[in-house]
Amino acid sequence: SSMSGEGKSFVAINFGNVLAITGKKVLLMELDLRKPGLSTKLNVINDFGFTNYIINEDVQIRDIVKPVSFQENLFILTSGPIPPNPAETLLHSRTKILIDELKNQFDYIIIDAPPIGIVTDAQLLETYADSCLYLVRQKHTMKSQLQIVNDLYKNKKMKNLAIIVNDIQTSDSYGYGYGYGYGHYT
Repeated sequence: SSMSGEGKSFVAINFGNVLAITGKKVLLMELDLRKPGLSTKLNVINDFGFTNYIINEDVQIRDIVKPVSFQENLFILTSGPIPPNPAETLLHSRTKILIDELKNQFDYIIIDAPPIGIVTDAQLLETYADSCLYLVRQKHTMKSQLQIVNDLYKNKKMKNLAIIVNDIQTSDSYGYGYGYGYGHYT
């Protein structure tokens, strides 16, 4: 997304839960190392996670992946303590090792990243993704910020880029709709 408050964590949790309900093994990765919020929304303690794995070679994957209480196929890897250098932490060679191993263990990995309109961290993580979802939120995202996603697409900075529009508010006053019946369309 362009800025905070557009629903990245909300969509990550719900998308992950839907995939987990279908029987897929899903991991949510909290890689917003600057302002982690995924663990808070899931009521998971975030005192040990990704950053611990990066700085300490004795930390194993089994030490940082935690189950989510409400869904048996859903897991979380929290960010851990906020590092002094988030971008450099994401660029560490152990990040690739971690993600490659996690791809062998999970059917889906959803990475919750910070807003791309503020910091470059999401672009650094793009290399590990099969596709990238860009969130915009009705009545929150500024129209001028759509140039960011347009630039990412045109310059191929994000692979398989798709847009999710969050928090759509509809009204009957738009005059367009679809209905079933005998010749009645609204």
